[in-house]
Parts: sequence; C-alpha cells; structure tokens
Amino acid sequence: MPHASRHRSPGVARRPRPALRLRVPARPVSLGHVRARLDRFLARHRLDEDERRDALLVVHELAANAIEHGSAESDEVEIAIALGPRSLLIRIGDPARSRARPARLTPSPTRESGRGMLIVDRLSSWREELRGGRRELTAELPLRRRRP
Repeated sequence: MPHASRHRSPGVARRPRPALRLRVPARPVSLGHVRARLDRFLARHRLDEDERRDALLVVHELAANAIEHGSAESDEVEIAIALGPRSLLIRIGDPARSRARPARLTPSPTRESGRGMLIVDRLSSWREELRGGRRELTAELPLRRRRP
C-alpha cells in the first residue's frame, strides 16, 4: 500500500519557537538564577515590561513550589519555556517527592504563605500531570500582542 508523506515546499521551513531550558538544583538559591536567565530571554525576545513581570512571577512561583514541595535538596528541577505567537508556555518538572499537589488557597490574613497558586491561576491557565514518577506542571501565559 502506498505511503503518504507530508512534504514542505522548498525554502518554506517552519521556524522553531524560541525556547529556554534550565536544570537547576532544588534549592531556593536557584530561584535568583532562574529569574535572571528568564528575564534576559524575555527581554531578548522583546516582551514588554508587564509581560516579563507576569512571566517571572509565574515561573518563580511554580519553581519555588517544585523546590519546596516536590523535591529534596539533592534533586534537580527542570524548567522549559517556549515562546509562541500569542502565549508563553511554561513547564516545570520535579521528582514528586511528596503527595502535596498545587492548590489555590483562599487568602487569609493568618496564613504566612499559600498565595502563589492563586496568583498563577489569575495570570495563566495551568495543569498538573504525573509522568513516570515525576510531576510536570504546565502553565500557559497569554501575551497581549501577536508575535511573528
């Protein structure tokens, strides 16, 4: 039976999405390195200040949760960022060392922490999956203007 294949016209190559991939030690000190690398990546791709701020906040919160709740100090956290024409796709992977799952907590004046996922939820759409014993959190942050 003949095999159908898909061919692109010569000279019409699909441009890959600009991406940033990081593997960092699962320690809070790594968060500053992640923010600095991400800020340079986003600035290089001309995201405006508000978009960069929102992306930095979402990535920081997700990476901090992966470090605090899903990892041991000897682990690594994986971070992958892909810039699309209308959104920023964020993936954070951790070893899922605890049963704790990301959750939006109701704000409370007596709680010292727990507002991070509420912020992430307001800025992006997100989901959590367990794959091969690892937790992967994926968030999609909409961008206000279309990119080429």
